[in-house]
Amino acid sequence: MVLSRMKYLSFYEAQNDFIGFGHHHILHDFKSERTHFVNPGSLGCHSVAEARYALVYCSEWKIRVEFKSVPYARTRLFKAYKELNVPAAAFLMEVFHHTNYSD
Repeated sequence: MVLSRMKYLSFYEAQNDFIGFGHHHILHDFKSERTHFVNPGSLGCHSVAEARYALVYCSEWKIRVEFKSVPYARTRLFKAYKELNVPAAAFLMEVFHHTNYSD
């Protein structure tokens, strides 16, 4: 999502220095005239088995964002999908984890 599209979101006009948001799987890091917008990306729904997050450092003069990730083993997650008989599991595995359900 580019900054020009952010204008359509309700919080774009907010008078805040920083807005962190999520539930969108793509990393976002951009600024309007006043606000720094950050979404660290997916917390597990990704082609790579990594939980992504951001550390935000604030001072009176500056906001600094550091993006991090932690690897995890997906085998327990995939096993739980099968054991719990998750509805639409094949679709979810393909779309959110980029893997075949039978893997």
